Amino acid sequence: MNGVQTLSEFLRGAQPTISLPNWLSDPSTMASRFAPTDEGRMAFAIELSRSNVTHGTGGPFGTTIFDLNTGRLLGVGVNRVVPTNDPTAHGEMVAIRLACAFVEKFSLGQEGLKVGLYTSAEPCGMCCTGVLWAGVSALFCAATTRDVEKIVGFDEGLKPRNWRYGLAHRGVEVASQLLRTQAVEVLQAYKDGGGAVYNGR
Repeated sequence: MNGVQTLSEFLRGAQPTISLPNWLSDPSTMASRFAPTDEGRMAFAIELSRSNVTHGTGGPFGTTIFDLNTGRLLGVGVNRVVPTNDPTAHGEMVAIRLACAFVEKFSLGQEGLKVGLYTSAEPCGMCCTGVLWAGVSALFCAATTRDVEKIVGFDEGLKPRNWRYGLAHRGVEVASQLLRTQAVEVLQAYKDGGGAVYNGR
């Protein structure tokens, strides 16, 4: 804990930024190895989660965001909670921040944009709402909330049981358990490797 500097002094020295690990410096080239399909985009997200575990650069979660009209990659993210000391740095939130910065819009649903967010696990309570506020058109998930809680022991937060309906009712298409088996393997590898369980309490 920083007990010497004031918050103002801290901010003058280091502004918070979008944090991606060094191995993820060329996401467009990485994306080109995967088919331009929903399964391919999810496979890319799961590969990001696997690489994050392998490199020890964060939690076992990865996210990709694509323009569904053009197939263009708009954002990527991996869980960076522990290395950045930021409890909001979930894969989905990192990818949303990057995508919004990239397209220079506060909503990914503006001006005819139609984006799909592919995440290696169903979103926690925070990310579920983040998906909605970011203007995401379609959400694709691999591992389930139950998988995450049972295998690794994460607390997925305050999320209503009918979250899928809530998103669909607000215009977000939701598809679950796409390539679930592959995503579950990453969760298990993270647990077996002694990965940190970074719950708030």
